[in-house]
Amino acid sequence: MELNCTKIAHVSIKKSLTDYEILNLFQFLRIDLAKRTKMILQRQAEFIDFDGEMIPLGIAIKEITILITRLKEEGRIGEILRDKKREEVKEELEVS
Repeated sequence: MELNCTKIAHVSIKKSLTDYEILNLFQFLRIDLAKRTKMILQRQAEFIDFDGEMIPLGIAIKEITILITRLKEEGRIGEILRDKKREEVKEELEVS
């Protein structure tokens, strides 16, 4: 599956004033929806593209929505979002 519907490579999660956790997009999507929403509303989540540049929140949400819709249409949402190691997911997807 190609991921050309999104430019999001990573999500930076702010844990404290100086502590951040970097997740790939699928790791972020595996987090409970309520917790993800809270992180976004509290500005604890920032989205980063493949060039290391920040993606504006509105664009990131739109791209995530498109990605989830496509995964559902293809019947792959469960496969992608269930707990897998990052390397396994990376091997299964063709990133463009």
